[in-house]
Amino acid sequence: WILLDGVTLQCGDAACLRVDQADKVFLTLAAGTENTLIGPESMSDAALEDETNAVIFAHDDLTINGSGSLTITAGCLHGLDANDDLVITGGTLNVTAPKDGIRGNDSLRITEAEITVSAGDDGLVVNHDCGYLVIASGRIDIISGDDAIHTAGEVTIEDGMLTLNAEDDAIHSDTAIRVYGGNITITDCYEGLEAVIVEQYGGDVTIY
Repeated sequence: WILLDGVTLQCGDAACLRVDQADKVFLTLAAGTENTLIGPESMSDAALEDETNAVIFAHDDLTINGSGSLTITAGCLHGLDANDDLVITGGTLNVTAPKDGIRGNDSLRITEAEITVSAGDDGLVVNHDCGYLVIASGRIDIISGDDAIHTAGEVTIEDGMLTLNAEDDAIHSDTAIRVYGGNITITDCYEGLEAVIVEQYGGDVTIY
């Protein structure tokens, strides 16, 4: 368990925070605090050999909770990356990265969080073919140079407020997108919702 209570961390050649081995890690943002992590302009050879590619990098499961704020600024590569499951259950996250903003390899689940991402490539990413992304609630604003949301597996949106501005797809899945509720506003895109299967059961979707 790691508590961030009003800290600023900066690393010159690797991740500010790296999880080497754990069953799961809880990263808590203390109430009323502002926390800042600043990544390097380039990763060291040792970091790249370890596959460290983000300001926060976890080899295992990572959960971010609490009600404070966290600002992540990546000088290279990605903002936040978990090699297994990534869960965000609260707090305010502001992520800026030249590559992807927030990545979960196996899954990404978001609830009760306020997330702002400015990414050169994709905003939210799930890489694994059997992985999935679930947005249960919260507020998400993304500006991306490629897809705002990109997954190999399914995307499920249960509720929440999403504002997406994408150079390519606003929401892309290689398999299926299912919208059950919430408010999705796509202010700019090449394609709005793209998947083999797109199902909308509720909610409001506006696409420009």
